[in-house]
Amino acid sequence: MSGTVKDKNLQLLMLTSLMVSMSLNAIMPIQPLLISETGATNVELGLILAVSSMVALISRIPLSILAERIGKRITIIIALIVQFTSTISFYFIKEVAWFYPIMILQSMIWGLFGPPVISLVSDMASQGRIGRVMGMYYTSIGLGQFIGPLLCSILMNSINIRQMFLVSSTLPIVGLLSALRLKSSVKKGSMEKDIYVKKRNILNSFRRILRSRNIISLCLTRISFGFSVAIVGILLPVWTQKDLQFTTSMISILFAARGATNTFIRMPTGGLVDKIGNKKPVLIAFSLATTSFLIFSISNEFTYILIAMCIYGLAWGMRIVPDTAILKVNVESEDMGLALAILMCMFAIGKSVGSYFAGAMFNVLSISLIFQLSALALFLGIIVITISIRD
Repeated sequence: MSGTVKDKNLQLLMLTSLMVSMSLNAIMPIQPLLISETGATNVELGLILAVSSMVALISRIPLSILAERIGKRITIIIALIVQFTSTISFYFIKEVAWFYPIMILQSMIWGLFGPPVISLVSDMASQGRIGRVMGMYYTSIGLGQFIGPLLCSILMNSINIRQMFLVSSTLPIVGLLSALRLKSSVKKGSMEKDIYVKKRNILNSFRRILRSRNIISLCLTRISFGFSVAIVGILLPVWTQKDLQFTTSMISILFAARGATNTFIRMPTGGLVDKIGNKKPVLIAFSLATTSFLIFSISNEFTYILIAMCIYGLAWGMRIVPDTAILKVNVESEDMGLALAILMCMFAIGKSVGSYFAGAMFNVLSISLIFQLSALALFLGIIVITISIRD
């Protein structure tokens, strides 16, 4: 593709990803609250989210293969339709049992959307600009992680939880309009590449991907970080509302703060990766994440929890750019989509285990101990990075 087409495609992909991220993150702070409000116990809440994570785990590699068979752009469009359908469905749910199929549907969004989009973006990056291009792209997702919860915090002062899901469901429509424009800008070379991808042997791709020591290390660290994401996503809203009496708006601000620092750090991290390599930024990221969980474990005050969420956001943003850069330099271009799906599966394993653990242990262990155990899981990630990952 020419430079102009690449630039246009990157902008369209960034806008589409921003809409997906905004929609998902606008409902993230209130999703556990809606499930509990509808009548779910803490154990049921954890189980619902664990089941959705498990389905994400099982479906991501098949969905990635499907994307390569039917085309990346068509898969992106399907993902946006699925997101609209699942998000608007929350408005109508009146019984706990219905959360299972809807959450399962929602869990498939990133499996459909992530690998083809990130694969397309990585193809636009030359060897010396991997960090910068990926930093730009991930900043668009990070903006959604900031703007989404902030929008939720503002609107929850005038609308109820269910109405917030209606508002969020409009965002995938904007993303769909952007994705349709992306399809019209495809060049012949890209189509030829898609045909080649359809013909290649998937088993050989697996072998090439999993023989890399760095990829195996990324799989382990993804499990660790996914576990921590589930703990924050489930426990923090319920804990702060029930035990600390935080309002829905205050809880949304916490997630917006995480999204703000997550967004701010991504582009600088991209430049840093191009200068000093990938290992050090990932190591710093996991160290920051461990620190944030230790703060969660010792504080009940809004200010300190807010600081911990900001630190956790920095950790998330610093991890994701070099994470993808490591992947880019360790797998062949035609294997990128499948490799991303494998890493997403590892993240889903961590989220699934973390979701069930959070729900099952909420009334068994103290909140402090749960956060400390999560910090230990992140510390194990530090050990893996130090010993195994090579620049």
